[in-house]
Amino acid sequence: MVKPRPPRPTVQCVDTYCELYRDLFIEVRAYESFKYLQLGLISDLKRKSLPANCLQQRLRSRQSGGIGNH
Repeated sequence: MVKPRPPRPTVQCVDTYCELYRDLFIEVRAYESFKYLQLGLISDLKRKSLPANCLQQRLRSRQSGGIGNH
């Protein structure tokens, strides 16, 4: 069996909080998505909707060369 890669770090407080729920996620990608949702909830976005959070995270990750960059 292939050893799963470690999740990408985010903000320390989000990583610490989400670590409590890590065992609930089988795939690393699902766990990372959970972390990004939590990060979106505490961000300074005016509208805290799921589409707005996803769009903001996608823009940030493309600017930094991270997740979602095809």
